[in-house]
Amino acid sequence: MAPGAGKLTADQLNTLMLVERVASALSTVGIITIMGTFAASRQFRNPIHRLIFINAFYNAFDITATMISLSGPAAGDNSALCQFQGFLMQMFPVADVMWTFVMAVDVYLIVFRRYDAASLRKLEIKYTAVITFIAFIPAFVFLFIRTAEKGPFYGSVTVRPEPNSSTSRQTGTDSQC
Repeated sequence: MAPGAGKLTADQLNTLMLVERVASALSTVGIITIMGTFAASRQFRNPIHRLIFINAFYNAFDITATMISLSGPAAGDNSALCQFQGFLMQMFPVADVMWTFVMAVDVYLIVFRRYDAASLRKLEIKYTAVITFIAFIPAFVFLFIRTAEKGPFYGSVTVRPEPNSSTSRQTGTDSQC
């Protein structure tokens, strides 16, 4: 590969930041719609919609990380902003996947085990505790991992595949920070 071919230009970084922030803004509109609909309509207050409503709070933290965009890495790998962004990006996408899983579990319980709304509501507290705990532990632990050679675990990095080589890690974007 030619020298400097793997680095992103300032225009590419600005485009990346714009795309991240526009996508985050659209997600924010979705979260506001979910919360508004849930609050305004009793018809949407069933077990599955309640889980979607709870998950919207977790998504709000995920969006916070993507809205930070390149500001985290620009502040430096050791900055509180970069570490906070890395923590959010580690914890909340994982939690989002787990919320999707428990929604599927709820559907199973409703269809095959004939659970009623009261039984499912009791599970929501357990779901919230387990999901938060499982997602929080590694995200929190990673805040304290650092080496002299590589620095903190959370830091600025772009990971992209390149032809005929292993994954390239470049400074300059917010994939982990």
